Amino acid sequence: MVVALSALLLSSFANAQDANRKWNVFIELQPIFSTADGASHALNLQVGALKHINDNFLIGGSVGVAESFDFDVNPSIPILLRAQAEHNFSGISPFISLDMGYSLNTEDFEYGSVVVNPTVGVRYSNFYIGVGYYAAIPTKSGLKTGNNINLKVGYMFGDGSGDGLKRFIKRTHVDIELGAAYGFSTYSPLELGRDFAEGDNEDDHNHRVGSNVFANVIWGYDIDEHWMVGIGTGVRLYMNKFDKCFNNKQYDYDYETNRFTAKQIDDGIEAIPCVPLYVRGKYTFLNENVNFRPYVAVDLGYQFGTSMESCMLFEPQVGVKFGRFNFGIGLSYATGNTVSRAVKNSDFDDEKAWSLSARIGVRL
Repeated sequence: MVVALSALLLSSFANAQDANRKWNVFIELQPIFSTADGASHALNLQVGALKHINDNFLIGGSVGVAESFDFDVNPSIPILLRAQAEHNFSGISPFISLDMGYSLNTEDFEYGSVVVNPTVGVRYSNFYIGVGYYAAIPTKSGLKTGNNINLKVGYMFGDGSGDGLKRFIKRTHVDIELGAAYGFSTYSPLELGRDFAEGDNEDDHNHRVGSNVFANVIWGYDIDEHWMVGIGTGVRLYMNKFDKCFNNKQYDYDYETNRFTAKQIDDGIEAIPCVPLYVRGKYTFLNENVNFRPYVAVDLGYQFGTSMESCMLFEPQVGVKFGRFNFGIGLSYATGNTVSRAVKNSDFDDEKAWSLSARIGVRL
C-alpha cells in the first residue's frame, strides 16, 4: 500500500503542469463502528481535497475530528493522505480508495495511532458513499490494533453540475421492511453453561436460537432499471427459546453441597436486541413495465449488540416486486452466537446461527 501511494504521489507531481485538472474539496461524515466487544463507536467529520492526476486516479489528503458516540473523552484528530481509483460508467463511478496517516489523541498525545483505511464505494456527480475497514494501530507498544468498520457519506465540491444532483436525487429511494426469521440452530443447556445434576439428560432440554423479528430502513440508489445498491440499518430482536437454563453471571450457594450454583432462568423467551448495518446489492429481472418482477439480493455487514456479541451478518434473498411492494425469503447467517452473555459459556463463543427469513417491504 505504501508503494502504491508513493507511485500515485510521483504521478501527481509529473502531472502538476496540467492546468485543466483542478483540486476538488470534499466533506464527509464517517460513523466508525468498533468490532471489539464493549468498545465504543465514534463519529468522524473529515474535510480534504483531491486532485485528478488522470481520468481514473486521484490523490490528496484530509484532516478531521473524531469523537466517541458517548462524547466522554477528548476528540482525536486524524490527518490522512488519500489515493483513489475510480472509473465512470454512464455517469456513475465505482471507486476504491486508501487513506493512510496518523490520528492525534488529544486526551493523551502518547496514545496516538497510525490509520489505515481501505474503502470501496460509488460516486454519482458530487455525492459518494462507501464502506471500509478502519485499522487504528497504536504507536505505544503493548496495545492492540483497533479493528473497525466505517461508513463514508460525502460531497465533493466543484466536480459535477446541478443537473447531475437532480438526476442523483431522482434515482434514490427509501425502503421500509418488516420481517421474521426462524432459527435453525439448537444447543443444549450444557453448551449454554448448565451444570447438570445427576440423572439430567441434556437432550431433553435443547434450546433454539437464531429466531428473530426485524424492521429495516434501506437507502437505495437505482443504477439502472435492474441494478440497485444501498445501505441499510434497523432493529433486530432475537427471540431465543430457553428451557431449564441457568445464568452464568449470578449464583446461589448450596449449603448441602457446599458449592455455588448458577441461578436458574425462568423458562420462556429471551429477547436480545441488536442494530445491523449493511450494504445491499440487488438485481431485479424483467423490464419496469412488468407488474411482477423477480429479484435476487444480498445484504453484507455487521450487527452491533449490547448484551450479545457483535458479529458479521450475511443474508442472501430472493423475492418478487409488485409496484411499490416487495415480498422475499432468504437465509440469515450470523458469524457469532446470538444469545446473551448471561447464559453462554466460553465454549459457545464460536458458534454460528442460521435462520430462514421472510419479509415484506414498501418503497416510500
